[in-house]
Amino acid sequence: MNNPPRIAILNNTLTVTDDIAAKVPDWGVYAPLDMIKIAADALTEILRLHLAWLRGETGGRRADLSRANLSRANLSGADLSRAYLSDANLSRADLSDANLSGANLSGADLSRPTTILLAAWGGLAPALTADLMRYDAACHPDPAAFDRWATGGECPYANVKVQRAAQFKEDRKLWSPGPPPRPYELMIGVLAEKCPEWSEERRAAFDADFKARREESERAK
Repeated sequence: MNNPPRIAILNNTLTVTDDIAAKVPDWGVYAPLDMIKIAADALTEILRLHLAWLRGETGGRRADLSRANLSRANLSGADLSRAYLSDANLSRADLSDANLSGANLSGADLSRPTTILLAAWGGLAPALTADLMRYDAACHPDPAAFDRWATGGECPYANVKVQRAAQFKEDRKLWSPGPPPRPYELMIGVLAEKCPEWSEERRAAFDADFKARREESERAK
């Protein structure tokens, strides 16, 4: 039995892949997009073209994965900065070291704040950086290692077989011990600083474009 077609949204173009051959999907069976899993090879191509777009290279295309099912997708280390990920299903996706700066994540399934914090967020505002360092320390087997690090000691994670709890640019000068906010609050702070809001205008434009593409596919049958 063949697997169902897989759909990816790329620069407002509907890409369909299948184990046998590409074909127009039966919308009545496979829509909406949030129920369709994107094939690994299609996702790899989307990431490749998006990186080319970020670099200003010919043929590059900005990734539009709005409403895509990325559940369990391996996005570790991927550069999705400034990509469209609104309403995407990111549950259980591997986002470790992924660059999501400037990505549109409004409405996306972010059911695991601890996973979102593992993306590569780079430099952040001082207050948020201090809170994230406290959170990182709270998840460390020896929180006092951060006190030693702040006064010139080695990195707290040197020779420690424990993953960092969050990926961001730390600052020794901002370190002070104390209880951290909840992971959810930290996630909201990071997204508010690094990712744009999903405006009603942008949502309406996407819905209109999605409807037009669906009608065009049905006319082509």
